[in-house]
Amino acid sequence: MCKIHQLVLSQIDDDWGGKYRQEQVQIAGTSHLPSEAWLMPQAMDAWSAWLTKNIHLHPIDLAAEAHHPTPLPDSEIWLPLREAAQGTPYSQEYLSLLARLGRIEAMKRGKT
Repeated sequence: MCKIHQLVLSQIDDDWGGKYRQEQVQIAGTSHLPSEAWLMPQAMDAWSAWLTKNIHLHPIDLAAEAHHPTPLPDSEIWLPLREAAQGTPYSQEYLSLLARLGRIEAMKRGKT
């Protein structure tokens, strides 16, 4: 990933291309705050391991998940499938099938 970053920034920012940032950054126009600089090497190692583990996914699914990962199991953002299906063209049963096939990340709670 660092090599790709270096190539992208070639002749734009040769000093920092391919290197982890060393200070906190902000993105103008958004409230999102990127991870702190000291976390970047570990975060990139974890991301690389995740990509390797999930290489079996369809390329579009892999790209989408790599750019905007779903919450981890300890997150409070998880929704029951019946709620997730509301307002979408997908049924609870279809979302359940996608979860069982590993196409969407899901966590089973309660009944087994």
